[in-house]
Amino acid sequence: MKTLEDRVRALGGKRVYVAHEADGATASFRTPLGKSERWIQLEVAQSAERFSLKIVEVVAPEQKVERTAAELKSALSLDEPVALYGIVFEPEKDALKPESQPLLAELTALLKGNPGVSILLEGHVHGGGGPMLNQFLAQRRADAVKKHLLGQGVAAERVETRGVGEGGAVQTAGADDGAVQRWWLEVRRL
Repeated sequence: MKTLEDRVRALGGKRVYVAHEADGATASFRTPLGKSERWIQLEVAQSAERFSLKIVEVVAPEQKVERTAAELKSALSLDEPVALYGIVFEPEKDALKPESQPLLAELTALLKGNPGVSILLEGHVHGGGGPMLNQFLAQRRADAVKKHLLGQGVAAERVETRGVGEGGAVQTAGADDGAVQRWWLEVRRL
């Protein structure tokens, strides 16, 4: 396991989980992969005669404006949550990436153009950090989006936030490829 961890670190990755039990050990690692990432899980039996190696490559979705301000307004008028996937962050952080700007601009335009609209930003995270860490990160990311909106002149009382960890359903990035979306934001009208 130490050899794998050394190799992961050489690639700019890190160990995110390790557990030692009577029957063996399990470790999970994350490494950067271009604009995406690779997750590796290694399980080794105590006798070291058996092991299991799982590798998952997370493909970053193509970033584009999913909805215009008018489309967001229309969808929110139905009192249904609107899932947004184009607001992206640095891995395991609450720092917005530049490719988020087009969708953030549409969200800002929605709120500035409709002073009577107030929203709830509900962050969802499903990653390798466990339920509490995922909920904490989801809340911080929702708060980061709110902070961006406030910086654009939206009144604080018009935007509420909530973080959801493992409790929400995992969404897919697209019906065609079925890739798992590990972060998304749901917008709800208040």
